[in-house]
Amino acid sequence: MLHFGNVNPDGIRSIKGSKLADFDVLKSVNIDKQLLAEKDSWYKIDGTICFFKKREDGRVFGEKISEDIVDSLGIETANYEIVNLNGSQGLLTSNFQDVDKYRYYDLYNLVDLLPFHVRGQMTFKEILEFLSMQNIAGKNELIQELIDRYVLEWVTIQTDGNPHNLMFKYDAENNRLALAPSYDRERCFGITSKESFADTSIWVPAIPYEDQDFKKNPYFFDNELDANIVALYFDYPEETTKALSRIFGIDYEAIFKKYAKSSSQISLPMSTISYLCDIINKKSKEKEKIIAL
Repeated sequence: MLHFGNVNPDGIRSIKGSKLADFDVLKSVNIDKQLLAEKDSWYKIDGTICFFKKREDGRVFGEKISEDIVDSLGIETANYEIVNLNGSQGLLTSNFQDVDKYRYYDLYNLVDLLPFHVRGQMTFKEILEFLSMQNIAGKNELIQELIDRYVLEWVTIQTDGNPHNLMFKYDAENNRLALAPSYDRERCFGITSKESFADTSIWVPAIPYEDQDFKKNPYFFDNELDANIVALYFDYPEETTKALSRIFGIDYEAIFKKYAKSSSQISLPMSTISYLCDIINKKSKEKEKIIAL
């Protein structure tokens, strides 16, 4: 049976830290108070504010491999380190927000800046359409980057791209809206909190492209193509073509094989690496069918 690999205990730092009070977190992090109540594992480590999430399952690998992929694509990313904090294994990441320069909004709270939707209820198509109508600097770059990330979620079968996991940064002085670094991508390639891989034959995104039943989409039945990406390609052919070229322009196999080395924090068996490569190869073939439509 495929498995997620093993964590190398010799490559993990053991550190101590005390949780920060919400008041201290909010001085340096733009975060909804309700969300902070759920995600309250903020610490100050070596003078840096960090977020820690306890993880002892495949999501450790999911987060690390996603970070490597995003970094290889030249997309800003949060950096995660596997650590042992106060006796618990998990992932530690430094706060990337620069609240002196930007105001940060996740997609759920973007309504506070641009009132365009019922909080948390929107399709990806609605997001793109609304942003395209805004008088903000960097609009075209923002739309392209959003499409790039959405295509990447399809390729890696990311299922946790919910409105709290997509963040924007707003420069009020220049009226410029851009994407903040990518983060929280641990549920990819069929990885869940369980001990085995989930079904990867169908991508069910947290934010669908539009309100439709993909099972009724003829492209899904006739060509086994993802209805979300097909619809995105039809509406934004130039941007989606650029995104596909960018996303498939890196060597995924080389990234996966980094984790076959004994010196890696995570050691993956070759059977799992082959499984991951097969997913990428399948997506590459699907990509060729999409751009031929």
